[in-house]
Amino acid sequence: FLREGHRRIRAALYTNMFTRAISAAKIGKPQQNRQTALSPVSTQQKTLRADGLLGGVAQGSGQLKEVRGRIKSIQSVAKITKTMKMIASSRLKAAQKRMESNRPFAQGARLINDSVPIDTTKGSNLLVGVFADRGLCGGINSFINKHINALAISRRQADPNSNFQIAFLGNKGTLLQKLQSERIAIGAKDIGKPLVNFTGVCEIVTRLMELPKTNTASIVYNRFDNAAQFTTVQVDINAREGMDTREYDAFEFEEDQALFQKQDLYEFQLAATIFGAIVENAASELSARMTAMDNASRNAGDILKRLNIFYNRGRQAAITTELSEIIGGAAALDSGSD
Repeated sequence: FLREGHRRIRAALYTNMFTRAISAAKIGKPQQNRQTALSPVSTQQKTLRADGLLGGVAQGSGQLKEVRGRIKSIQSVAKITKTMKMIASSRLKAAQKRMESNRPFAQGARLINDSVPIDTTKGSNLLVGVFADRGLCGGINSFINKHINALAISRRQADPNSNFQIAFLGNKGTLLQKLQSERIAIGAKDIGKPLVNFTGVCEIVTRLMELPKTNTASIVYNRFDNAAQFTTVQVDINAREGMDTREYDAFEFEEDQALFQKQDLYEFQLAATIFGAIVENAASELSARMTAMDNASRNAGDILKRLNIFYNRGRQAAITTELSEIIGGAAALDSGSD
């Protein structure tokens, strides 16, 4: 009965794929064939470990199971990134339309301010950073953070006793709060869920006007250029005290209301500039998220491709090893029976 079973096993394994393995087993050298069959897999495994894909998975019976689990996990992440890219792409069109319709309004509001030279010798005493509410959008928030930190360092170096203050708009402004906690005066969160309107910006400006008098206000945000590019810019606005100059004499103000009208004009310019910065930054955020999720999806596809190659080679090597052991055992039984 045993001899008949062994004969059937050998007949099933006599194929072109395992001809060399069977020849090695008959002459009593199954170990040599086993090393030859596993050597390509070991090389691939070292390559994948060097790239950090396996995270140092040890060889063993649970290795392929863990790799299979990682493949499923990366597939789930790839689905999420593709979905987020589609959502950002669909929302970007509406954000672009709103931004393009707001640009003439913001530029018109700053027309008077741009016609008057701004005194930048003393530096800005008020720095306003416009951040996003969410992450996963590349370096759009870190660019604002670095720009304001650089301004703060330059202010300290120019005047160690300067009393400038910082205001951030957006949830990701908390990153700035960790580095400049002693300078943070106002922080507004959830400005993009939904996107804040002009009335909400006026409330923020009202809070800013309660701060001590400043010589210049600087607003830092990301200006939308196109769907693949944005630029971090800084817009300076004259303070209320800077409006009492001869350049403003070219405009007509009521004599008994000139003080209040200039104050209202300054608040309107500040609100229009901040509102335009929020709208521009929202469009930049969506374009950056779309690009980031597209890159993440491509990277996930590359990792999946390499993990699948590793998994398939490991599975084939395991099958080859088991078959070699069976053939070696069958050959040993044959030699013993003889």
